Amino acid sequence: MDYFSDQITNANAVPRVINKSNEEGRVLVRFFSKTVPAGNMASGTTLELVQMKKGDRILKGFCTTTALSSAGGDASIQLGDGTTANAYKATTSVDAIASFDFMNTPALGSGVELTVDTSLVATVTTEAWVAAGTISGYVLYLR
Repeated sequence: MDYFSDQITNANAVPRVINKSNEEGRVLVRFFSKTVPAGNMASGTTLELVQMKKGDRILKGFCTTTALSSAGGDASIQLGDGTTANAYKATTSVDAIASFDFMNTPALGSGVELTVDTSLVATVTTEAWVAAGTISGYVLYLR
């Protein structure tokens, strides 16, 4: 081999360098779900879906929704960290039944070790979400 990953280099070092616990081990999952309450969820509303801990290493997330359009417009979602609305997923239509990955590139958080406790926050965009609509999904991570 010409090159090795940082983790293999650590394992082959003499003396051995222990890899961080969030670089090797079990994949954990945090599931989330929410049914939109009576009266809809207005555009601009935020919904905390998952709380993640400092040191978690995010792998990726997946989300699915029922059709969330409430007025024939184009219901959309952004997934962020509570500070940046689209940190994990740019505006995406949930007008009809939807399913999509998020946190699926390094720029969107995949492989990144969290340096502070962080939340996964959905923001309702463009149009209110219809009452009784549902959103669910999960985040995969190493701890």
